[in-house]
Amino acid sequence: MRSTRPSASAVESAFNWAASSAVYSNVINDAVRLAVGSLYGGSRWLGCSAWADYFSEVFSISIDRNYLELVQSCGCIWTLDGICFASERPSRLNLDDRGRLHSETGPSIVYPSGWGLWHWHGVPVSQFVIEQPERITLGRIQVEVNVEVRRVMIERYGQARYLVDSGAKLIHSDEMGELYFKDVAGDEPLVIVKVMNSTLEPDGSRKPYFLRVHPECRLLLANGELGAPQPMTARSAVASTFGMTADEYAKHVIAQT
Repeated sequence: MRSTRPSASAVESAFNWAASSAVYSNVINDAVRLAVGSLYGGSRWLGCSAWADYFSEVFSISIDRNYLELVQSCGCIWTLDGICFASERPSRLNLDDRGRLHSETGPSIVYPSGWGLWHWHGVPVSQFVIEQPERITLGRIQVEVNVEVRRVMIERYGQARYLVDSGAKLIHSDEMGELYFKDVAGDEPLVIVKVMNSTLEPDGSRKPYFLRVHPECRLLLANGELGAPQPMTARSAVASTFGMTADEYAKHVIAQT
């Protein structure tokens, strides 16, 4: 996790989600859609501001610079007939290495008033998912209708713990590890391979870790497409995480020894 200057795209995503959730959860009609659609301007439209500033400074075109000064001093702007709402800029913004709103310990975005939002790698979640993961229960995971949020909850709950508590089935095991399968309502099945870390712990033991793989152990190809299904074995599952088939991975391991 890293803290950086506000990203327009990250703030826009958060602002859209917050505004839509607050308004649409109560009333949905054309007027509301138009009102939410007016939530533009300010730091969200930096391209428009830069365009106007360029023609003003380079070509000496006379423009009213009140808007540009407003953009420099505030965050998002909500323009309606006869009135304009302007927000402060975020006082804190936490992003992951892909520029998505993310924080493992608190709100990902916070405003000077104290208002904020919580995200896990760009997925908006409730505060307790981030700050009190011990409150995540198997029941809460099962009733969560949002697929992305459910995946975050499973990750925060602990994949190993979820496999045990949810009754995931062991469908294959070999010298590479153990392959578990779990049907998930409204989502693709959860398929996880359990392997032992090759690095020894200080006490000489080996620590298990868990890898989520494609439900059919398909490879992610270089062009972004998925390869053909592979046999549902632990070896195939491990190999798929390296972008290899089971046979290719076996040859790779031999070549490395």
